[in-house]
Amino acid sequence: GSKLEHGRYNIKFANVTLLLAAVYEDEKDYDVALKLYREAISIYSTKLGDHNNTTVDSKVLVAKLLDKMKEYQESIRIHCDVLNMRQALFGQTDPRIPDTMSFIANTMKKQGRLIQAIKELKRALKLYRTALGDSHPLVTNTVDEISSLYLDAGNYEKATAILEEVVKLKAGTAGINTMDVANTLEVLANAYESAEDRQNELRTLKKCYSVYSVVCGESSEEATTILERLAANYRTLGDVSRSVTAYLALLHTRKHCLGNTHPLVAKTYLYLGKALRENGKPEKARRCMKQALSICVGEGKHISDIGMIAEVMHEMALNSVDMGDNSGALKIFKQELAIRRKMGKKENRRKAVTLHHLGTTEICMRNNNKALNFFMEALSIYEKMDDEVGISFAKTLYCTGIVFEATRNQDRATETFEESIKILEGQGLSKEEVKEIVANMDKLRAIAEKTPYRKRFGR
Repeated sequence: GSKLEHGRYNIKFANVTLLLAAVYEDEKDYDVALKLYREAISIYSTKLGDHNNTTVDSKVLVAKLLDKMKEYQESIRIHCDVLNMRQALFGQTDPRIPDTMSFIANTMKKQGRLIQAIKELKRALKLYRTALGDSHPLVTNTVDEISSLYLDAGNYEKATAILEEVVKLKAGTAGINTMDVANTLEVLANAYESAEDRQNELRTLKKCYSVYSVVCGESSEEATTILERLAANYRTLGDVSRSVTAYLALLHTRKHCLGNTHPLVAKTYLYLGKALRENGKPEKARRCMKQALSICVGEGKHISDIGMIAEVMHEMALNSVDMGDNSGALKIFKQELAIRRKMGKKENRRKAVTLHHLGTTEICMRNNNKALNFFMEALSIYEKMDDEVGISFAKTLYCTGIVFEATRNQDRATETFEESIKILEGQGLSKEEVKEIVANMDKLRAIAEKTPYRKRFGR
């Protein structure tokens, strides 16, 4: 038995082998590391027995290494072995048991087995809670992880319910005005956004903004980012006056922090302008657009600024349409189009949108032939695009029908209207939504109908 005591089979040799394995693992030489770990384990098993702490701890190192090597199934198998041994040796109260469960859950997540991972984490959570109490960081972190797994699994209802609890937990422990609470509120707002639950998203964003304002200051990056989301949210919900108020506050803060000519200030002017236009204040909206434009033109050294200039012009043109200034709108749309043409292929979708607006504006100015040319060019762009342009294509197609009808080409008009509606119905829209789109187009149709007969033929 002397050979077992000395040489390759003693504990000291195993200890050195273990250290060496760790060095190879750090060097990302995983295969060698794995071989060395296993060699050490076989010595520990022989000398100390399978149930010895040192043996079990070494097995954990192997399981973690296998996880790095993406050998997920084998990693989980060894972790489960370790789990069973520890439960047998120390009972459920051993603090390392929930750690192992968390690790297993994390590996399952990497395999995409989200539901199993949630189950495993819930088991860990129960043990952490019993051992450490509700306010311990390990408890709140595990709850956070469970909610994020529910998010990954697309179960927003569960995720938001848990996150609401986490907010209460954290606020109860350290007070509401802490960075931790603000961060969780932001995650909760994102979860409501994914669930398309706008009302709850808004409610959560408000809380989040007030906490960030206290913790980081109103002009902090964190607070202004949330304020911008609030403004956009109000707009989506149709609460335009609140949206205007939020954008005004954002503008004030950004000017104060970034100076008057910063690109973000231009962007804020643009969105404030959009909100004012939707709020039926086209004159004020135009002033904002002009401010945005002068910042962009002043700064216009980068391609992204050129994109911004096109954006601002688009809004200015729409605003002119609202103010009944069609010839002004036409001029600006054409300038926007010229910019987008220079910007190349990636602007195709936006080019088509602008061409569509040029067409509808020409109809309002009684220039049917010009309108038709713009619509046809827009359609040819849409036809070359693979992704989701069905609704836009159908709307432009409907508008060509309006021109055919106005130029006494009734058969072709009817055919075009029918095809357009068929495309809309194939886009997964409800009957109501299709009706609404068609009703909006028919306002334009009524304008075209009033065109004097002589002008319809472009005479």
